[in-house]
Amino acid sequence: MDVKNLWQGIKQILLVMLGGLVVLFAFVNLEAVPINLLFTDLQVSLSLLILISAFAGVLIGWTGGALRGRRKRRALAAGQRAQLQASAEDEQWLAEGVEEEAAPRPSK
Repeated sequence: MDVKNLWQGIKQILLVMLGGLVVLFAFVNLEAVPINLLFTDLQVSLSLLILISAFAGVLIGWTGGALRGRRKRRALAAGQRAQLQASAEDEQWLAEGVEEEAAPRPSK
């Protein structure tokens, strides 16, 4: 088995476990807590607050990673190796993407 695929599987298992812990932690804390929104105060369930915060963190992290990958692909495609200092793995990753795009598509 490829080490990269093994690591991807391990990361996925760890992420599922972490997600399960967040959900468990959220549902253990069901009491309502006051939240000050500058102009008004709200009573919100702590579990809902935990889940919303976790979801926002995942969304921000995913967006940042996607933007970084997009910027990296563009820089590699433009040949800006001096700024990016691309590694051999980056070059291989770019080459795989270019090969997929250049592959002939079956006609209908």
